[in-house]
Amino acid sequence: MKTKKHTTALKKLPPSSPAKRAARYARLKTWFPEIFLEIERDKPCAIIDASTMALSQELELRKRADRIDAAQHGVSSFDSRILQIRTFKETYRLTSNNLVELLALQGFEISRTSLSAYLQGNVKGTDVRIGFSAVDRKVEVDHVTDLYAEFKKLEIRYSPVFKKLLSTDMRSLMESWYRKLGIYSGSKERQLAKIIGVDFTSLFKWYQKNEFPMSIKTLLSVTEKIQNHLALVRA
Repeated sequence: MKTKKHTTALKKLPPSSPAKRAARYARLKTWFPEIFLEIERDKPCAIIDASTMALSQELELRKRADRIDAAQHGVSSFDSRILQIRTFKETYRLTSNNLVELLALQGFEISRTSLSAYLQGNVKGTDVRIGFSAVDRKVEVDHVTDLYAEFKKLEIRYSPVFKKLLSTDMRSLMESWYRKLGIYSGSKERQLAKIIGVDFTSLFKWYQKNEFPMSIKTLLSVTEKIQNHLALVRA
C-alpha cells in the first residue's frame, strides 16, 4: 500500500552511492510502474541511468505518484465501465486529448478535464433531468453510463484501426507507408508530404524522434489519404 511514509523516507535520504541510488530507482519502479510506462511512452528513445538519477528527480516522481494515486481513487475508480475505458486507453497508448478528439468525431463533446475526472473515478451517480418524451417525464441519467455508451461505439469503430496503427512504433509505421506507396529513394519525406498534405519537416521529426503526432486525428487523416491515393492509382 502506498503511503506518505515513502515520501518522508525519500526526503530524508542523504546523497548516496550509485548502487544505492539504483536500488531506490528499482523500488520506485516497482511501486509505481504506471509512471515509468508513461515516461517510456512519451520518450521511447530516452534511457534513464539509474546509477546517476538525482534525488530531486526521485522526489518529483514521488510527488507525481501521490497526485495520481489520490486522483485515481475516486468513488467510481473500480467501476467496471471506467476500468474498460482505461484499459482501452492504455492498450493503444492514447492520451486524454486523443480520447477527447475521438469522442468529438462522433458528436460527443467533453473537455479533457471532465474526461480525466471520469477516468479517475471522480464522477459519481446520477441526476434527474426533464426527458424529451411527450409527457415530459423525469428520467434519471447516469453520467458514467452516458460516457460508456459513447466509448463502446468508439471502441467498435477504432479498435481494428488502432491494432494496425498503434501496435508498432512511428518509424516502422512510416516505413510501411513508404513501401505501400512505392517510395524507395530520394527525399522520401517530401514525396510523402505531397500525398498526405503534411509538412515534410513534421514527417522528418516523427521519423527521427520515433514519435507519433500529438493529435490522433492527424494519424487517422494520413492513413485515409494514403488509402485514397492508392485507390486512385489502381483505378
